[in-house]
Amino acid sequence: MPYYVSSPAMAVVEETAAEWMVELLGLTPGSAVGFTSGAQEAIYTGLITARNTLLQRAGWDVATQGLYGAPRINVVLSDQIHSTIKRALSMIGIGLNDIIKVPTDDNLRMLPEALRDIMANCEGPTLVCAQAGCIDSGAFDLFDEIADCVAAHPNAWCHVDGAIGLWAAASDKQKHLLKGIERIDSIDTDGHKWFNMPYDCGMVIVKDPSAITTAMGGNNMGDYLNDAMAKPDRNAINFGIAASRRARGVPVYAAFKSLGKAGIAAHLDNCTDLAKLMAAQLAEVEGITVLNDVVSNRFSVQFGTGDTASRDALTERVVHRLQQEGYLYPSTSGYKGLKTMLISILNYHTSQEDVLTSVEKILAAFEAEKAALV
Repeated sequence: MPYYVSSPAMAVVEETAAEWMVELLGLTPGSAVGFTSGAQEAIYTGLITARNTLLQRAGWDVATQGLYGAPRINVVLSDQIHSTIKRALSMIGIGLNDIIKVPTDDNLRMLPEALRDIMANCEGPTLVCAQAGCIDSGAFDLFDEIADCVAAHPNAWCHVDGAIGLWAAASDKQKHLLKGIERIDSIDTDGHKWFNMPYDCGMVIVKDPSAITTAMGGNNMGDYLNDAMAKPDRNAINFGIAASRRARGVPVYAAFKSLGKAGIAAHLDNCTDLAKLMAAQLAEVEGITVLNDVVSNRFSVQFGTGDTASRDALTERVVHRLQQEGYLYPSTSGYKGLKTMLISILNYHTSQEDVLTSVEKILAAFEAEKAALV
């Protein structure tokens, strides 16, 4: 399907969905959008684009010269960056030992002043990765300040992992959390998370379309595809790594068309309101600590009042009990070294009654596991 000549209708549907998406999220008009299998592939695509562009600016053409002997790329990441970023880096030839980690605040946001100090000592091509919706706190890095740091460097690129939180930009109540996101060079997101799309609905957005089309090499195909490539602006192969795939943009188009901006924003705001309600209910109970300010649809909790080891153990027991009971399915996670219960409210159908019942189940599990440890 990636070729206009073979499926002009689907190519135009995807092009329309891409334009609507850029407008909905307040991104730079004309940004390129590639539809991918999920956020992991979107990250992979975005970071390949970043790598090739940074090296091209440094006088090195990856497509013809490969990576042997290429200038070293500095990689600067939040110390809370998602594992998919590190996985993608290792796949594109950037060693994890070379990563420089930026410390974060109590809500797991990157500290801009620390980033500024680190970048002042980064010579040569520099890749910065930030987050829109940290997995453990839902927090958003400060994109305007990060973009200032990137702009002040002679050869830097910023990628934002927005797999979880980018959609908040569609809400008038939440878009302040993404102030400056339009200045970011590349962003990944995923429709199947907060947007409730089916699987196989990832997206990569690149502010400069020429950067991704050059990196993906869609115009360097075999002669037998010359006719198929006659409309490069509508050939999906220019905006992703897949040479053949289904029309992933169709369900995205359908959701935009069906829900509209108001419907999408209502879903996002409802999830956030419910997360705040649940967190407030839990925080009132002695021995339960909500670890972050709840700004979106997720938050982290720890149980108990003893030392770290006993709190970690109790938290794990409570989560596993809840998983076995099956009414809700939280997961264990980590928050600056602590074992936690991670709550994420995503489903369009989740109601206030569901949340209040979930609170009752959590409190019952907490009491049962406390008693079992006495």
